This record gives sequence, structure tokens and C-alpha cells, in this order.
Amino acid sequence: MVLAAIFAIVYQNSIAGLVFWLGAVSHWIPDLVVSRADLPFLWLGEHDRELGTGLWDLPKRRLPSNTCLSLLVSS
Repeated sequence: MVLAAIFAIVYQNSIAGLVFWLGAVSHWIPDLVVSRADLPFLWLGEHDRELGTGLWDLPKRRLPSNTCLSLLVSS
């Protein structure tokens, strides 16, 4: 998300920076649902909370959850 701000400043285009930021957030949210608890919340280093539900580790729930997320995002 810091990269989105840098992108907006370098190219002097806040709309492009916003689109870049929305792309990052829209990718982080599905990762939060399926990934292990290894996603940093505030990027504070060692003292940051790591989030995730761990659905990726459950093979029987992996396909249905990814299918539902794909349908939700694409609609």
C-alpha cells in the first residue's frame, strides 16, 4: 500500500495510485480468508499481528472456499 502512494507521487496521478491501492487491498482480503496466519496486519516487523484463517491447510475446504471467493470477486 506504500507502493500505491509512491506510485501516485512519482506519476503525479492520485487516481492511478488509488486504483493501485484498491488492487492491493482486493488481493489482501481473499488472502486473509484462505492463507495461514502469516499475513502482516500493519507491517510493523516482529511486533506485528499476523492474520489468516488457514483454510489453505484444509484440502476438503480449499476448493469450495476458493470457488466461492472467485465467484464473489468476479460478480
